[in-house]
Amino acid sequence: MGTWSAEPIGNDAAADFVAELDGERRWTVVKAAFSTAAKLGDTLDSDTAATAIAAAEVVAHGLARPTQTDAYTERIQQFVGRADVLAPQAELSNFLDSGPERYATDLPGAFSVKLRYEDRAGTELTDEYKLDFTAGRGDLRPEIHGLHHIAKTLRAIAKKQGITHF
Repeated sequence: MGTWSAEPIGNDAAADFVAELDGERRWTVVKAAFSTAAKLGDTLDSDTAATAIAAAEVVAHGLARPTQTDAYTERIQQFVGRADVLAPQAELSNFLDSGPERYATDLPGAFSVKLRYEDRAGTELTDEYKLDFTAGRGDLRPEIHGLHHIAKTLRAIAKKQGITHF
C-alpha cells in the first residue's frame, strides 16, 4: 500500500475507496466498508482498515465535521452534496408502537410504503419499504447506533493494526 500522509485519505486504499464514490447517490458503499471491516475482526488487513477509516471520514464530511479538507477529499464533498440525506437533526431508528394494543385489534401487521422524493440535484427517487409492526414483537426497545459507535469501532481497528495516529 502506498502511503503519502497520516490523514484518513493519505494512502492508496483510501484513495481507491473515495474514487468508488463517483456517481454514487446512496451511502451503501460507505456502509459496505464498515461491514467488511467488522466481519473480518481479528483478520483485518491494512487495506480494509484504511478503507474503513476513509469511510469514517466520509461520514464526518456528511456531518459537516471533516478531519481532512484538501484535494484528496474533493470527491467526498461531491458525494455528500449529491447523496441522499435525512432532514437536519433527523435520525433513522426502529419504530415500534404499542404492541399489546395493536395485536388485540384487527389492524394489519404490515404495510407497504412507497416514498417518492427529489434529491438536491432535482432527480426524482423512489424507495419502497415494508413497515412490519410484528417484526419487533417482544422487543423492549430499539438499539440506535451513532457516530460515537463508529469512532469506537475505528479506534479498536486502529489499535489492532498498531496505528497510533491517523
